[in-house]
This record gives sequence, structure tokens and C-alpha cells, in this order.
Amino acid sequence: MPPPTASPLPPDPHCEHRRALLSGIARRLRAAGIESAFGPLESYRDFYGVLPAGTTGLVCEQPPTTARLQVTAIRVRHTLPPGQGGLSPTGAPGCATRT
Repeated sequence: MPPPTASPLPPDPHCEHRRALLSGIARRLRAAGIESAFGPLESYRDFYGVLPAGTTGLVCEQPPTTARLQVTAIRVRHTLPPGQGGLSPTGAPGCATRT
């Protein structure tokens, strides 16, 4: 049995980076009178998959209801098939080549 202080969630390896990226949003929320806390997010499923357990971000509870706002920061690199989005069919940068 783990010690009582151990978290049941796996640690977020990007926790401190997320905290830094979200600090400006936390300040803006506070200035607007909305309290937020940085910590683990509730896992959920959407069209893109499942949020990994232990992912951290800003959480705003909305008492007395069960509403909850969760915000996190991620890095995504969108890639397109060769020949689309400014890549040539060979994958070289630039305009698509004529066929």
C-alpha cells in the first residue's frame, strides 16, 4: 500500500513547463475575479482520444454547480501528406511540383 501522501496519478513530466505557460492565463482569470488552481485535470474522452491520467493544467470550479473549466498547454505539430500544404510530392519545402 502506498504512503498516504503518494498521488494515485502518474507524474506529469511537463508539469513545470505547463505551469509557466499558463501563468499569464491564471493572472488574467484572477484579474477578472475567477479563481483557478494548478493541478491534475480530470481525465475525459473526446474525438481526439483520452487525456492521459496525471496531465496538469488550470482548473476553475464553479460552485454550487458541478461545472468545471480545465485549461492546459500542449504542443502539436500538424503534418500533411506530401504534395499538400506547401510541400512538394517528394517532401521538399516549397510549392508542389508540376506533374
